[in-house]
Amino acid sequence: MCFELLAIAASIAGSFMTAQAQANNAAVQAKIQKTQLKVEIENEKIKMMQQTNDRMEQYMREEATNRAALSASGLQNNISYDQAIAPYNKKVVKKDIMRSDFEGGQKVGNSRYRIKVASAEAAMTANSAYTTAFADSIGAIGSALV
Repeated sequence: MCFELLAIAASIAGSFMTAQAQANNAAVQAKIQKTQLKVEIENEKIKMMQQTNDRMEQYMREEATNRAALSASGLQNNISYDQAIAPYNKKVVKKDIMRSDFEGGQKVGNSRYRIKVASAEAAMTANSAYTTAFADSIGAIGSALV
């Protein structure tokens, strides 16, 4: 009977040690994934800033080219350009930047969501491991009592 109790105790201890190892492994995996996703978020933010800068530089070059062409044609004070074309070009650039920011924002939001999912999955894995260990313990005790 004494050996049976020691075997049951060892079985229970082993179940809970396995559960602890599974929980630790899930937590480490979640932490690694969280770190990777945070890097991905920062890279996406940098990419968004680069795209905004590139688009603004392109706009400035095009605006300078348009102004130079007007100057060369002798129409330096062209009211239609200043009232119609230049404001339209600014609106196009603004929409391009907004679209780029929106797309980048979606990617950032998706990565943040995936961080939360990884944390929840780690918690569920730990909970499942402890539940299994508890059930195994109850089963071992029940079989010993029979």
